[in-house]
Order: sequence, then structure tokens, then C-alpha cells
Amino acid sequence: MGLEDRPGEKGQTDWIIDSGASRHLTARRELLHDYISIVPTSITIGNGKDITAIGQGNISLHTATGTISLAAVLFVPDIGSNLISVASIVDQGFQVEFTKTVCIVSQGTTARVIGKRQGNVYFLRGLQEIALAGQSEQKDKTTWGI
Repeated sequence: MGLEDRPGEKGQTDWIIDSGASRHLTARRELLHDYISIVPTSITIGNGKDITAIGQGNISLHTATGTISLAAVLFVPDIGSNLISVASIVDQGFQVEFTKTVCIVSQGTTARVIGKRQGNVYFLRGLQEIALAGQSEQKDKTTWGI
């Protein structure tokens, strides 16, 4: 199931909160800041298919519940969905709690972002930077890395 930009929801992009991913991944090159090319690296995804990462960068992900920064996000043109790695954010000191309807990512006692469940997938709905042009930057920023 690919949760990508949906028709009628211009300016939004979805990120799957993936407990099986070892790295943050995106096919959206235009979202990456501080982009660098990397030696092509093969990645095997959940369905057994091999895809190739060819770059990496950082992403400021604006959501309805806050703004987070994802560091060292791999650029993988053939990935079907944007993925946030649970392992990567937990390694950075965050807690991830899944309930029946939401996923809460917190640091200490402060909830940073809340993902919602759709079917068997938890996702964050991000607002693209283009849609946020001219708005003041959110006060609460957190760096997520690998």
C-alpha cells in the first residue's frame, strides 16, 4: 500500500512509520536539503525487492502536530512510499508508542508528533514546504537521525 500524495489533498505528503525499516527513505528528491550523492547502495525492502539509494539529505517535516527534522534520509527513486524508521528514531533517544488508532513519538514527557492509523499502517501526514511558504517556522523542532 503506497501512501503518497493523494488527489484532492494538494500540499500534503504521507510518511509511513515503519518498524521494519533500518533507515529513513524517500523518492522525493525535492524534499531533501543538504543533498549529497552517495555510492549507489542496494536496499532490500519488505517484499524482497532490491532497490538502490543514490543520495541522502535532511528533511524538515512539518505536520499538523509539530515540525521535526529527519537527518540522513536516503534518496531511493524506486521506493513507493516515504518511510520513517522506528529503529532510527529510538536509537536517537525517542520513545514510540503505538495504540489502536495512533502512534505517538515523544522525547521525555513531551509528545513531538502523532501519526494516525489507516488500516494496518501508521503514518504522519506532512505538509510540503511549498504549502508553508510565508508562514512562521514552528517553535518545536527535533532532529531525528540515523
